[in-house]
Amino acid sequence: MKAGQTKTATQGGQLGLLHQAASREMKADLRKKLVFPDVVQTSLRPDIVLWSEVSKKIIMIELTVPWADACEEAHDRKSAKYAKLADSCRQKGWSAWVLSVEVGARSFPAQSIWRIYH
Repeated sequence: MKAGQTKTATQGGQLGLLHQAASREMKADLRKKLVFPDVVQTSLRPDIVLWSEVSKKIIMIELTVPWADACEEAHDRKSAKYAKLADSCRQKGWSAWVLSVEVGARSFPAQSIWRIYH
């Protein structure tokens, strides 16, 4: 793409979940306790939360570092852990996604790494 151009769906596939969001915010659980956005009350702390209040879209990303042979189990466990939180957001009128990402303890990238990019 040339400088100043914007990506369209026909120029490289599907656009991102927050592509048309008028405003976007992000919080990450780094060095201090992440406080979940004021969408719902929860004690859960995903590693990264991206959201748009205008578009009412929220994406929760959870990173796990299991042994390579336990990536699928870790993915299922983390997805289940945050499923109720995503449902609570949906009940408040938000579109919500939980993206569980696994990188094996020996730097093996699980299939979830590639799924998050699509």
